[in-house]
Amino acid sequence: MNIEKKVGSAASFVWEDPFLLEGQLSEDERMIRDAAAAFAA
Repeated sequence: MNIEKKVGSAASFVWEDPFLLEGQLSEDERMIRDAAAAFAA
């Protein structure tokens, strides 16, 4: 059996945004998220 390993695939994981939601949010949604985080802090 030949098992191939993908080198560097683990390095592309983003710990801060594992589901890459940041790129899916609009500017308004980011502003709401930031305002809610500031309120909760």
